[in-house]
Amino acid sequence: MSLLVRMARFSVQVPSLRNSLRVLLMFLLVCVAICAGETHQHGRRNLIQLGNMMMCATGRFPSDYIDYGCFCGPGGDMKHAAIDATDQCCRDHDRCFDDQMRRCPPYLLGLIPFPYIATYRYTYDSCMSVFSTTWVNVSPGVSKAPKQAEKVKIQCGERQFGDKKTALCRRQLCDCNKNFALCLGRSKYDVRHRAINVEKTCTPAVPPQNASRPTGQDKTQLSNP
Repeated sequence: MSLLVRMARFSVQVPSLRNSLRVLLMFLLVCVAICAGETHQHGRRNLIQLGNMMMCATGRFPSDYIDYGCFCGPGGDMKHAAIDATDQCCRDHDRCFDDQMRRCPPYLLGLIPFPYIATYRYTYDSCMSVFSTTWVNVSPGVSKAPKQAEKVKIQCGERQFGDKKTALCRRQLCDCNKNFALCLGRSKYDVRHRAINVEKTCTPAVPPQNASRPTGQDKTQLSNP
């Protein structure tokens, strides 16, 4: 789950923050939109980095994903199944962030989890613009990104700053966000999955029968440094 989504979840638990969060999100989204371009190298604040990746890969504002499906918004019980491919992107990102919080050193005496504010080096190229990109309708309420999405490139820097463990965490956080953004760009968007009733719509995931324990980790999960 993106940092924007986690902030939205927190705002639900603390109602007094809702209005402030909306103002902050709109300000940051405008800043991110202005910063987006064709070819750039970045090492700035994590929220802007994640927003840049999402808009680069989708041509949509991150706010489109704040209240989508079972995982792209408040809620997100891992016992539930995703309702479509876009929701699965958010579910996988949740899992990646949770792994980062377990393995990587937090900030401010443990008060702020690593993936929330950690920065990393990355580059992007051939981005889509949130001001000119139009998604293609494939059925009523369902659309997909235009062909340009296939040309988008996001690369995480091989060499990150900090000690060995921190540098590895930064690289893996970058991979986590990159995979999330590109996943959104290749997944269809269904407007009917916005602002759903999570309690009624999200159902428990059914584990495959005779499933064996995984012997390794997927690309979005961390390995021990």
